[in-house]
Amino acid sequence: MKRILLFASLFMVLSWQEAASGPVVDPFGADPAKDSPEVVAQKIDQYVPNKKLASFLKEKARDVEFDPAGNIVTLSFLDKKLTSLPKEIGGLKKITHLDLRSNQLTTLPNELENLTDLSTLFLDSNQFHSLPKNLGSLTQLTMLGLYSNQLTTIPAEIGKLSHLTWLNLDSNQLTSLPKEIGQLTSLTHLNLSSNGLKALPVEIGNLTKLAHLDLRANQFNSFPHVLGKLTQLTWLSLDSNQINALPVELGNLKELSVLHLNGNQLTSLPKEIGSLTKLNHLDLRSNRLTALPGEVGSLAQLSWLLVDNNQLAVLPKEIESLVHLKKLGLNSNQLSNIPDELGKLAALSVLHLDGNKFKTLPRSLQKLSNLFSLGKGRQRNMPKESVKAFIEKHFRFDWTN
Repeated sequence: MKRILLFASLFMVLSWQEAASGPVVDPFGADPAKDSPEVVAQKIDQYVPNKKLASFLKEKARDVEFDPAGNIVTLSFLDKKLTSLPKEIGGLKKITHLDLRSNQLTTLPNELENLTDLSTLFLDSNQFHSLPKNLGSLTQLTMLGLYSNQLTTIPAEIGKLSHLTWLNLDSNQLTSLPKEIGQLTSLTHLNLSSNGLKALPVEIGNLTKLAHLDLRANQFNSFPHVLGKLTQLTWLSLDSNQINALPVELGNLKELSVLHLNGNQLTSLPKEIGSLTKLNHLDLRSNRLTALPGEVGSLAQLSWLLVDNNQLAVLPKEIESLVHLKKLGLNSNQLSNIPDELGKLAALSVLHLDGNKFKTLPRSLQKLSNLFSLGKGRQRNMPKESVKAFIEKHFRFDWTN
């Protein structure tokens, strides 16, 4: 039972970035308490009466776990080059965890609908173009992984999975979502990155428990207004879209701690950005921003502010209020001067200023005793090197003030 809980926990804590791009990992790991292959084979012979299924399991299964009554409860075929599953797998009615990642599956047997105790199902990195409607029969599912397939549609029956808390649809070919996705009111994590979505159904607004939403690398040209209803969001990414403006509804997301908007076409930020007082990371790189509103000074918990590759000409004086800021990225902008207020950011340890127009630096920067990086591998030799000497070594400019 402990290993079953660990299996689920590992997937819950994986970052979406790692889940999307990292190597194939066996979540079962090297457990010294795990039965040897010989013991597993003996148990299969003892507890699986169907000879065809028993032979398949012994030949293809990577991991098999039994409960004390001899029922198979956990089954992994991770990276076993499967092109199909035998229909007899539908007889394993006590199974709760099924891992079919990194195979060559294009379909699932109808008998899979009999696995009504299934709580985690991973189908990532296969070749599915569509999903069977009877997937909706697996009403105890809490985690469903479908990353890196070739899905163009999601069946309406997905709305029957009312216990689902974790759904990964990253790296498919989706251009729309069924309105029934709004019935997944237990969802806390939803990954829709790297698809072809241009809009979201209004029913998404029903997912009021959603905390983590990944919409990177789609085709949104505007910020979906419906997201303003997801007031429990703590992590939101819309990186690599074509968004040119942010709506006032953004200010409703008061629980946000991480907001990624890198690689869009934003020219300004609404003053409502100042309502996101729990923000810790704000990524605005590679947009078309010419200024930051003074309301950014209200983001008192901010530790990372990345605004590289924009068109900023000035920084607001309110930036001095960001007393917890540790990393400030301002590379490749149009800054002709650096405000004296920057020297009040005592927690600042990383400051990127390359590719701007300024000719002088305020003396107040010498007070940044925690500063150790100016980017491009330029690290301060602490404690021997003073901040003043560190900055002068890399910025051959005069001091002002």
